[in-house]
Amino acid sequence: AVQCGFCTPGAILSSKALGLNGNPGANGTVNIGLIGLGGRCRQVAETCSHIPEIRIAAICDVFKPRIDKFMDLQPIGQHWMGYTDFRRMIERENLDGVMVITTTHARAWVTCLAMDAGMDVYIEKPMCLTIPEGRQMVNMARRCNRVTQVGTQQRYMPLNNWASDLVKN
Repeated sequence: AVQCGFCTPGAILSSKALGLNGNPGANGTVNIGLIGLGGRCRQVAETCSHIPEIRIAAICDVFKPRIDKFMDLQPIGQHWMGYTDFRRMIERENLDGVMVITTTHARAWVTCLAMDAGMDVYIEKPMCLTIPEGRQMVNMARRCNRVTQVGTQQRYMPLNNWASDLVKN
């Protein structure tokens, strides 16, 4: 490790980023769980399958037939566990984080419970329905010291910028 002389190791980077205390390092494999297995989740899983640092360890949906169908998408050599209750998935699996791709009305609740259980969370957009839900999610992320990210795909596509400008004008 390189030391600058002005700070101690870990003073700027968290122990999780450094791979200390049993956590994967910033460049290690990240075990994730997918929550909500609709069409958008298939796209997310496909993208994840091309990133060697991401390992889908578990999947969850309240509708069991959807889990069974999603299991068929597993790349060769991977084994996903399927759950109908994301809380059981988080309790039983050794996950570093979850991706919440549920219906919009469930995202805030699922995200807050996942953060409270110690998960870092990627949240599909829109992240919630109301401003109070959003504030609760921000407060929970701060209280639990969790990393969160909201999907912003397509934000800078020329067609979307054109449509946005059309609405503004």
